[in-house]
Amino acid sequence: MRSTWIALLALALMAGCDDEAPAETGGEGRELLPDPEGAARDQPVEAREEVTAYALHEWGLLDFDLTARELELAAGPGRVEEAPAESETAANAPSSMMNGSGGDTPSLGLPVRPTPMIGTRPTRPTRPTRPGRRKPVVYAHLLDANPDFTFDLEVTVGAGAILEHWPATEVEGATVRWEDVALSRESCAGGPYPSADDPACANAPDGYCELAELSAYAADDAGCLTVGGEQEAFLFYRGGGASPALPVTVARADDGTILLTNEALEPVGPVLRLSRTDDGIRVAQVAMPAAGERATIPAADAEPTDAHREVIRTQLRELGLTAGEAGAFERAWFGELFDAEAPTPHAFADALLFFLPPGAIDAFARLEAEPQPAEVKRAMAVRLGWTE
Repeated sequence: MRSTWIALLALALMAGCDDEAPAETGGEGRELLPDPEGAARDQPVEAREEVTAYALHEWGLLDFDLTARELELAAGPGRVEEAPAESETAANAPSSMMNGSGGDTPSLGLPVRPTPMIGTRPTRPTRPTRPGRRKPVVYAHLLDANPDFTFDLEVTVGAGAILEHWPATEVEGATVRWEDVALSRESCAGGPYPSADDPACANAPDGYCELAELSAYAADDAGCLTVGGEQEAFLFYRGGGASPALPVTVARADDGTILLTNEALEPVGPVLRLSRTDDGIRVAQVAMPAAGERATIPAADAEPTDAHREVIRTQLRELGLTAGEAGAFERAWFGELFDAEAPTPHAFADALLFFLPPGAIDAFARLEAEPQPAEVKRAMAVRLGWTE
């Protein structure tokens, strides 16, 4: 009987211990405090805000007029305004920078003496100096399914000013900014765009309205944008102002050849020489020399073929443009480049054409988007030429 009472007492004592568990202690009988970090680790992790993926694609053409010593960055063929006389800016002219051949060639944005005309032949390599217009086209692509996605895009063209842009938005000096641009996967034609006699073209700051060229540049495989409640196929800007020098020099010899020195560019593709003659357009093609090397480009004597056009198409594809975007570039430029009968307001008598590596484009026009796009593809051609 005694053993039975002892067993019942033990069970009672154990039940009491379960109701009030002793505090956990550490060394020397100290009570351990709760671990807030450990408790936090035990809580479910909040899901991070999802980021919608989208892409920006851009194409254009940098025109370097080696006769007038000017630069134009354009989506379509345009014209280059005349450079100011040396006397107008001589008081503000900085000292010249040295080119690779030992001659002094000013960088872009500095007033300079006119380059010798084609009949006199430059005696040293020359670079363009003064920038003119800029007008690339920017497309967007929605990569994730998000019907409520919007983004902001800011474009800065250097130390000059934005001259034209589409659609209407905030502009400050050399920067244009579109905010709350809605993007969908479906394409759209955008517009209607202004015509040459539209009131929107009446006050073009340099007398030339490039808004009238936009209707041809919609790409049927790019996303549709909504800005201020209106659907748009792309964003566009044009500006002028100081820019850095392009790191190539060219010199023409009496035998009709051109010496091209690549000072720092990473080669992207071949170089086409396009010349206008009494018999129409003539073409020559060479490989772009590696950085620090030179290439001699022979006189252009071949008729343009689809193989020459394919050189440009290939570069556009390799630089990341879609078929629709590349087609818009073709509509903008193939007439002027390869058809002597095409109506063009600015066609060089002799020119070199090649594409910039993407990393070199920011020096002429910088894109800043929020949120960050998953990818940015930029295909910017360069045309170095003489108008006479």
